[in-house]
Amino acid sequence: MDYEKCKALICSIDYGKLSLAAQHLDVTTSTVSKMITSLEQETGLKLLNRTRDGVTPTDSCLKLLDDFRKFVYDGSILEQKSSHMNGIDYGRVNIGVAHRFYYKWLAHIVKGFKELYPNIDIQIYHGYSTFLLNSLEKRSIDVCIISKREGQYNWIHLMDDPMVAMIPCDNPLSKKDRISLDVFEKEKYVCSYPNKDTDSARVFRKYNIHPNIQLSTSDSYAAYTIIDEGLGISLETKSTAQFYKGKNVKLIPIRPSEYVPIGIATNKEITPATQTFINYVYKHLPEEL
Repeated sequence: MDYEKCKALICSIDYGKLSLAAQHLDVTTSTVSKMITSLEQETGLKLLNRTRDGVTPTDSCLKLLDDFRKFVYDGSILEQKSSHMNGIDYGRVNIGVAHRFYYKWLAHIVKGFKELYPNIDIQIYHGYSTFLLNSLEKRSIDVCIISKREGQYNWIHLMDDPMVAMIPCDNPLSKKDRISLDVFEKEKYVCSYPNKDTDSARVFRKYNIHPNIQLSTSDSYAAYTIIDEGLGISLETKSTAQFYKGKNVKLIPIRPSEYVPIGIATNKEITPATQTFINYVYKHLPEEL
């Protein structure tokens, strides 16, 4: 199976458009289309659904997607190693971020890194921690800043982040020094990422708490704005809650106290470009954090 064709397929899926994949690969859109058509002929399978809005993987493609990603990932390691031996650093590092608090720090890191390594592309994605770790394991991303989860991966510890209750200032609970977890079963609860393995869901599961979910969203900022309007309460890491800086939300410690380890995760085997990025991060951790 041809590495370049598989790379064109993965890029097309990740970018959602053949034209954007072509820009990334520095070829024409027609070339990308022909490579994917050729790959479909080789496999005997339709791999992409093509519409005016873009492209999506077919059911057949989804069944093989992890294998395609691993093939491309292994090929990129060989490609980057050979280039590095010739004194050229290039490649792409996909970074997932679960905690918006770290965007400014990451932007500063990326700025300095790109000045030294202009040929290494950086792509940044957002999602909740478990989703990003699954993406890391599937090699959809190379690095992620997440809350620690079970699994086998390299870990750079950044901080232990306390969980806090987010309470509207006009709610009587805002006068309390601490919020007992059983309160979340009684008050209207605003849930971020419902039915997902989030930090708050883990705390509730640990203590067998069933929050009284009245509103839900797949965006933590949307949840915060709902609370800012006095429509409910929620549970979040302190760094994330402080990041939003609303005027009508008070952050109160919970009882019992819970802390979430936050750090940088990578796979055990990484591309040279990713290793170059991680080496740069290591050098700047004492100054930045």
